[in-house]
Amino acid sequence: MTKKQIVTSSFLLSFVAGFLLWAVNPATSEGLTGPQKPRSRPSEPRPSEIPEHIFYGEVFSLLTKLKNTGDYGRRAALSDEEVALLERIARECESDVTEQDRKAEAFSEAFRQKLPKSKPANRPLPVPAELTEFQEARDAIVLRHRDRLRRALGEDAFRRFAEAAKSIVNVTLEPIS
Repeated sequence: MTKKQIVTSSFLLSFVAGFLLWAVNPATSEGLTGPQKPRSRPSEPRPSEIPEHIFYGEVFSLLTKLKNTGDYGRRAALSDEEVALLERIARECESDVTEQDRKAEAFSEAFRQKLPKSKPANRPLPVPAELTEFQEARDAIVLRHRDRLRRALGEDAFRRFAEAAKSIVNVTLEPIS
C-alpha cells in the first residue's frame, strides 16, 4: 500500500467516523431535520471503551502495515501456524476494508459533484444515508474477520491474542465537542 493510499484511507475513515459522531449528536443534527430525540444504542461505548470494530480494524491495519505479527505471536504464545493465520486474516480484512473505502470514496465524490456550487449561508448540507450504510458495512467487514480469527484460533488462543493486542495497540476515542 502506498503512502497516498494510506493517507487516503486514513482520511476517509476519519471523515466517516467524524460524520457518524456528528450525526448522532442531537445538538448538531437539529439543523438537518428539526429537533430530534437523543438516540440510544445498547452498545454505545463509554469513553474508556473502544468499540470492537474500531479496535480490531486498527489492529488488523497495523499488522499489515507494520508486518509485526511475530510480536503478537510471542506475547500471545501463538504457534507459527497461528501467527500465519493471523497474518492472512489481517491481510484479507485490510483488502476488504480498502475495497469498501474505495466504494465509499467513489460515492462521496459523485455526491459532491451533484452539490450546488454555493450553499445557503448557515444551513448544513444534507448528509446522504448511504454514508452511514457504507460505514456500517465497513464495521461489519472488520467484525466478520475478527470472528473468523476467533473461530480459527479457538477461544483460548484468541483471548491471549486479544490481550496481547490490547497491550501493543493503544486506541483512544475522544468526543467531539
